[in-house]
This record gives sequence, structure tokens and C-alpha cells, in this order.
Amino acid sequence: MGDYRILVVDDERNIRNVLKIHFRRRGIYCDTASSMFEALKKIEEEPFDIFILDLRLPDGDGIRILREAKRRNPHSVAILLTAYGTVDTAVEAMKIGALDFITKPFKVSAFKELIDVAFKRLDLQRAQEKEPTLTVDWHALGKSGAIRDVMVMANRLALSDAPVLIVGETGTGKDLIARIVHEKSYRSKAPFLKIEASDAVPQDTEIDIFGFEGGRKGFVELAHGGTFYIAKLEYLTSHIQSKLLNLLENGVYRKPGSLAVKEANVRLLFSVEEAPSLLVEKGRLNGDLYYRLKNLTVVVPPLRERKEDISYLLNRFLAGFGEKYEKKIEGFTPGFLRRVEGYSFPGNVRELESLVERCVVLSHKDVLHEDLLPPGLEGEHGESLDTLLENVEKEMIVKALKRAGGVKTKAAEMLGISFRSLRYRLKKLGITE
Repeated sequence: MGDYRILVVDDERNIRNVLKIHFRRRGIYCDTASSMFEALKKIEEEPFDIFILDLRLPDGDGIRILREAKRRNPHSVAILLTAYGTVDTAVEAMKIGALDFITKPFKVSAFKELIDVAFKRLDLQRAQEKEPTLTVDWHALGKSGAIRDVMVMANRLALSDAPVLIVGETGTGKDLIARIVHEKSYRSKAPFLKIEASDAVPQDTEIDIFGFEGGRKGFVELAHGGTFYIAKLEYLTSHIQSKLLNLLENGVYRKPGSLAVKEANVRLLFSVEEAPSLLVEKGRLNGDLYYRLKNLTVVVPPLRERKEDISYLLNRFLAGFGEKYEKKIEGFTPGFLRRVEGYSFPGNVRELESLVERCVVLSHKDVLHEDLLPPGLEGEHGESLDTLLENVEKEMIVKALKRAGGVKTKAAEMLGISFRSLRYRLKKLGITE
């Protein structure tokens, strides 16, 4: 039966309670709603796989709920219940994608058979998606159970059109998760655009996101029909975060300098590097925006909490950099592995990848030895390696600026980064102009 989630929508309390008890006895998660308004709110806040919908509700009908459920998750399964069953409504429901149509009163035993059919359909769908064809390789993050859990959640959220918040420390692979959510969604053929909030000043970021009156298009408009991913959401001002919340809630926005309201057709993904609740306490994350995203979150664990991935990633990066630098390196010594596995990796997978590249570049043997590792790698907090990497970055930027004659746009081009990214690094590293 998998870990499927069921939502029962019926204005009769007895039916809601009987079905909820039935499913929970079978170990299946089941939630209920007594009205269309309540159901639409729950669908917006969390994903469901199976919908049991009363056709007639005090404030609407099950057909509308079915349409919204299918819009958010095209693979969801729905069963309609009614005491007013007609051929016309049955045909309409089947056209939209309902599995079947049941007239009240019904026996739970008969209902059980139909639910089992729904489970089989969902199981088949999951089996077909077990090894998805993606242009990104999720194994780049590891193969541990923790990473597989992350992928399961990412895949399930991808099938809906809901916004997603990706939480993880620097270097854990949040960008890759965002790309997978996009490529697994029905928007995969449309644009995927990303902005990193810390790379620019607030005024520039607002214009980049929403555009500007007078013809300049923002990412919200440029990503029409696709996905717009905002990394480091916590770096955005409260004003911009409030505008994004309005976009999520109402599907509309205003360009800076304009009073005109524009509609948007874009899926929003976000990422933060700290626990969202702490960011709210610090005043760096809009509380209402957080609660809107709270139940649509993918948490990527740091490398220190899944050390079983280190050996696998070492071999993966070793093969890649060996080919890149045309070196035949067959492995690493036990001492090398012991020291690497004992390190906390504050920079996570990105830092491990950088470390392996350094060792491959410096190696003149067919195996990597521990003497290739930088000083201080045994430390719990990684201050020594952090300082080393920061110094290397600073040295590269200073050299590029000298070669470019102080022209920053040219230096950024030499380094293969954006001008804004260079400006951010100059400030971070304290490099004076």
C-alpha cells in the first residue's frame, strides 16, 4: 500500500469517521474535510494521493475539488460519493480522471476493493518512476538511506504544482534537488530559472524577480509556464518576501514602478541554509511565508550525518577528476579514508568534491595518500580547510583583477562567474577595490 495519503471530503460526519478509522486501522494516513473550502485549503497545504469526494457539499461540489487535485497532482486517484448519482455526473467525473463513482449508502467491504484498485494504480505509477530519466544525477549526493528519503519526498512533491522549500546547509545539493523537482514535474519542458538572493543588492533583486515597468521582464515572467527557483531566500528583504507570499496566495504581482496587477503562471521553489523556524525568530524569514511552505519542505541532511556516503562520493569524484586531469588513480589508502571520514565537512558535498580535486591535481601516484590532505583536516569544525579554501579563492580573484587591469566585468568573465557574484565575493573576502 506504500506510504499513500488519503483525503476524505464529505459533509456527513459519520462517513468521515468510519472511513478514517477504517484506513488508519490498515496503517494508512487519512485526513478529512467537511466542506469544499476546507478541502481546497488542505490540498494547498499538503500533498495527497487518493481523494474520496462527496459530489455535493454545502459550499460547492466534488468536481471542483477533483479538478484542483488533478491540477496539483495529475497522478492522484479520486473516487466520488453521492446520494444523487446520475449518468451525466458520472461521465463528467470519469472524463476529469475519477477512478469510479459510488452511490450512497455503500458497504465498507465493497469500498475496500475499489481502494485496493487505487493502490495498485499508484504502485504501478511509482514503479514506472522508480528510475526516472533525468538530465541531473541524484546519485551525485550519495546513495544512503537518508538521501533516498530525500529523493522520495522530492519526487512526490514534484508531481504536484505546489511551491517547495528546500532546507540544507551550504554545499548539500539544494540546487540539484530543485532541478530534479522541476524535471519530474509537468512543467519540465518549460524554462527553469534560478536566482541567488545573496548575489545582489535588494533593489536589483526585486527588479530581477518581478521586472520593471517600461518593458524589462523579471524572472517570474521569463519563467512563464516553468519553474523559478530562489536560492538563499533568507537574504531577501521582508518587502520582497511579502510580494512572493502574495504571488503564492493570489497568483498575481506588481512590477516595481507600476500599479498594474499581472497574473503569473510559474511554479516557485525556494531554499534556505538554516532551520526555517530559527530564521523566522531572527527576523530573516517572513513568518507567514514560512507557514505557507512549512508542510512542503525537503530537508537535505549534512554530510556529517550520513558518513556512509563519503566512501561512495570519494570514488565517484576520484573517477571524474581522474578523467578530467588524465590521471590513472585507482583509489586511496586506508589512512586517507580514515582522515576524510573523521572530518566534519562544514562545506558538505561541495567541499568534499573540492578536496578530491585538490588531491588528484597534486598526486603523482596511482593511489591517494593522506599526505595530500591539507593541514587541520582532522578538526571537528574545519577552520583550517575553510581558511585554506578562502585564501585560494581570494588569490584567484586578485590575480584575475590584475590581469583584467582592474576591470571587474572582465575579471568575472575570466573566473567564469557573474559580475554580481564577483561583487559579492569581493565584499565577503574583504578585497578592496
